[in-house]
Amino acid sequence: MGKITLMAEGSTVGEVAKGGGIVESVDFTSEETALLVECAMEAYSSDLAALKDAKGNPRAPTMDDVIRLVFKGFLKGWANNATAYKKQKAMKAAAEAVEPFKEVV
Repeated sequence: MGKITLMAEGSTVGEVAKGGGIVESVDFTSEETALLVECAMEAYSSDLAALKDAKGNPRAPTMDDVIRLVFKGFLKGWANNATAYKKQKAMKAAAEAVEPFKEVV
């Protein structure tokens, strides 16, 4: 069995501002967990292969390494989506600010 939990804490909105935070969890079967780990290890294989120990020698990845890379990838994807959303919102505002072409007869 596996579980992924996302906890958000902050200082500006509702209960989060009071320190309540938001916690969402999803449980996975052993088979689903194995597939998620296998997929992550393939997706981040070059990062995992580049890991070094304190002496600079290559080392085997740990589950902590895999989870950290997955989390960084999740955040990067979320940030990329936010950037794309911001650009699309700006393009829409710019398009709406322009007078439409008038038909020439």
